[in-house]
Amino acid sequence: MLSSKKTNKEQYFKNTKKMFELDIIIMIYVLALALLIYQAEKLTQKSLTITILGLLLTPLAGFTALGYFLLKKKK
Repeated sequence: MLSSKKTNKEQYFKNTKKMFELDIIIMIYVLALALLIYQAEKLTQKSLTITILGLLLTPLAGFTALGYFLLKKKK
């Protein structure tokens, strides 16, 4: 009985740690989007193009970083 409680507690902390790591990745993504939009407002020419390009490329960079992080974590 005691060992099952310990196992459940360890599993809970393991899952919580994974969610915390995912939250950090999401916060970095939102910050990157906010900075991108802020910089695009300063530009007068092609600001919409830069914003759209950034919105398309930012998830690609985020998923690449997540993949690298997960690969490194497995080793």
